[in-house]
Amino acid sequence: MLPLTNPIDDGDAKTLIQNPNAPTDVLETLFLTADDDIKEGVLVHPAAPQHLLVQHAGSDNLKFRGSVAKNPSAPIAILQSLSEDPESEVRHAVSKNASTPSCILETMSSDVDINIRYMVAGHHNTPPHVLTAMSAILNVRIRAEIALNANTPAATLDELAEDIEYQVRAAVAENPQVSERLLIELAEDNEEFVRRSVAKNPNTPKYILVLLANEFFDCVRFNAVLNPSLPPLSLLTLAMLDEDDMMTTAQDMISKKTLTYWEAAVADGSLSETTMLGEGENQRPLGDSLLEAGLTDLYQQLQSLFLNKKLLELTTNPPALTELQQSTPAPVSKRMAL
Repeated sequence: MLPLTNPIDDGDAKTLIQNPNAPTDVLETLFLTADDDIKEGVLVHPAAPQHLLVQHAGSDNLKFRGSVAKNPSAPIAILQSLSEDPESEVRHAVSKNASTPSCILETMSSDVDINIRYMVAGHHNTPPHVLTAMSAILNVRIRAEIALNANTPAATLDELAEDIEYQVRAAVAENPQVSERLLIELAEDNEEFVRRSVAKNPNTPKYILVLLANEFFDCVRFNAVLNPSLPPLSLLTLAMLDEDDMMTTAQDMISKKTLTYWEAAVADGSLSETTMLGEGENQRPLGDSLLEAGLTDLYQQLQSLFLNKKLLELTTNPPALTELQQSTPAPVSKRMAL
């Protein structure tokens, strides 16, 4: 792509700055010929010339400094300088920048602006010891962000799991690093929003998900349905025996399951030809329920898997000779004598 020699209209300029593959020399020329709005877009672009970032990090133009602070390619020294900018808008941009290193975030964790501390609490580069120190902050939103952060130490998550505010406990339940022990404890929390978060977490034990799939509150059951770890029998039950909205969601999840999912369910015995859905008088064979729900493709798929499993069992564990003899019809002469 050749460098620009003439100004271009705003539409083309916006297309250029949104193009992640825009060449550095084109961006530089664009910066020299465009209006301030486009210049801000150039300064945010990862391919922006480094000398432009250095030059405008000290600009009197607040928007220019803020744009440099957002740039993921900004030099660490520039981010360090901008993290001390008198304008909170610029510091906020630094705290949101995915490339901001832990040393800068540690300093910013005590910023006077609570919104900046909030961003630090949720940043993936914030060190564990900083998150632990920040967990004592009274602001609920900040503690909830810390509870969600994958860098938060286990001991700190233990403390936050007992937080008086349910939003914080719910965030702990969603943390990808939360222990199974805490998930089990939080599954019995009095607040349905906490149990909903447990139902969301793919690391929640399957037996807990089964219990949550039978919850009274729709929001809990709904998230259990969406959880990829929900056992197939529970998913099928919700798809055929729950309320209309839940049935629709569960059936949509069923349509997204791969053959491997159903193969595993048949192989481990979660589903078999004798599987029943429902309870008491409402119990129905799985096959009948699938056909009644119009899930004929899944019905045929499972029937094929059941048959394949039987054939495999016969191949690996053939019947003993005595069993064959017992099942072999008697000769005609003996049958006649009988």
